[in-house]
Amino acid sequence: MDTIQEQINKLRAAVKKDKATKRKHEVHLEYLDSLQKREHELENEITRAQTDLKRIKEDIVAAIKIQFDYSDDLVIAAAEETIKKLKKQL
Repeated sequence: MDTIQEQINKLRAAVKKDKATKRKHEVHLEYLDSLQKREHELENEITRAQTDLKRIKEDIVAAIKIQFDYSDDLVIAAAEETIKKLKKQL
């Protein structure tokens, strides 16, 4: 049978171990909380980036659909030459 002092020592050791384990658990919970906060931040950043990407893709599609009606360089050059000739006739 343990003496009273031995019992006290065992109880102190058990309490010390429990307190250390509790502190490890608290630190672990803080770490988990920080990971979850970062996860949430990244999810928000990804959502914003996906929204921006979708908008840019829509802008690209709209820009592709825009058509410009103009003559090619050869036709423009011929028209300019015709203007010069007509001015000489004035």
